[in-house]
Amino acid sequence: MSSTDKSNFREFFQTLFSGQIAPGRPAEYKRENHQQIVEKWRKTFALKLNSSTGEWRIGGYDWHVFTYGYASALAGKRAIDSYARKTSHDGYVFTHTVEEPLCCFSRHLPSYAAIEHVLELFPDKADIYVVGRDFQWTFVVTHETSCGVGPFFCEASSMKHPSSQGRSA
Repeated sequence: MSSTDKSNFREFFQTLFSGQIAPGRPAEYKRENHQQIVEKWRKTFALKLNSSTGEWRIGGYDWHVFTYGYASALAGKRAIDSYARKTSHDGYVFTHTVEEPLCCFSRHLPSYAAIEHVLELFPDKADIYVVGRDFQWTFVVTHETSCGVGPFFCEASSMKHPSSQGRSA
């Protein structure tokens, strides 16, 4: 990785978390865990899509799992309000970019306002995924949020995995 790439990588996350992390609670910036986190996110929130289509994404985007109804999620202000109750929790923040996949772990997640600000500064990181450390919920800000598509908030407990459908409790 070039020094410019390292600088952009760090700058993205430092901007995202500036003013958000209490002293002694730094975010951990790790490229190497990106694929592992994405795979776990997909197995939690896109399992129904994969079972139905054999694919993990629609149209190149993971968040279409919500727009096409493969996962139930709150959208817009309701999603933002639900996420606001989670920002003091541990979790991961990641983006998908061809050149530079980004992922970090934080003990205090960024506010929605911080995410919006960073997307204005780094428009090439257009979609931001936040997921709780235990993968029990996710918050996704899409590159189409300004057009009214997203953000989305989904709780894993609301997911109906194909293997559990049709079973009685």
